[in-house]
Amino acid sequence: MRTMHEKVLAQGQLGALGVSLLSTSPAIEALGLLGVGWVLLDREHGTLDDTQASAMLAAAEAAGLLTLVRPASAETEALAQALASGAQGVLTPHVRDEADAHALVEATSVRRLQSVAVGADQAATLAGSAEPGEPTLLCVQIEDVAALWNLSAIVAVKGIDVVFIDPVALSWALGQPGRHNAPELVEILDEAVGQIRAAGKTLGIANDLLAAQHYLAGDGGCFYADLPTLLAWRAL
Repeated sequence: MRTMHEKVLAQGQLGALGVSLLSTSPAIEALGLLGVGWVLLDREHGTLDDTQASAMLAAAEAAGLLTLVRPASAETEALAQALASGAQGVLTPHVRDEADAHALVEATSVRRLQSVAVGADQAATLAGSAEPGEPTLLCVQIEDVAALWNLSAIVAVKGIDVVFIDPVALSWALGQPGRHNAPELVEILDEAVGQIRAAGKTLGIANDLLAAQHYLAGDGGCFYADLPTLLAWRAL
């Protein structure tokens, strides 16, 4: 059975469709009915505590869903908390430059060394359902102007697997709130998508269904949004 990491890198997608959760969800096992292949626990915007997050990760994995955590920030402590959660991957928000991307890779390397040090049995416990030594899926999200300036350096960082673009956040950052189809924003997104793919990274789109349909159709990649957005989309 292939690991999550192998599936993503081999297929160029993350179960394709994901959902971000900000609070406890009693129906997490039913998400597969929406075509969801993975869940993202949002510790930046949500209210989940460690106990709730652990329970939701266990429920998601029991339902056959892949699991990621969005830490509260790109700071070392927040990354360490996310890596210790037992999720199969981490999506780091507000990665603005090469240093932020390297911090994620280095934090993961430290975590792997700790797992080796405590032994295989304890490593399996630390890593939740992941096999000891299984690579953690590393994702970064581009949602700031500075990230656009530094994108070529960010995508060149070895160890980053998936680069998400959030057109909604970028529209605000660029002074075009809500104007996702503004020509100047589309031009910027086109260039960013080109850089990500040229670097051999998997492309992810966050929160914007139209952008996902445009950039991912036929070329692979992954998309996520919050549950209300996905429910509204499925109701169309």
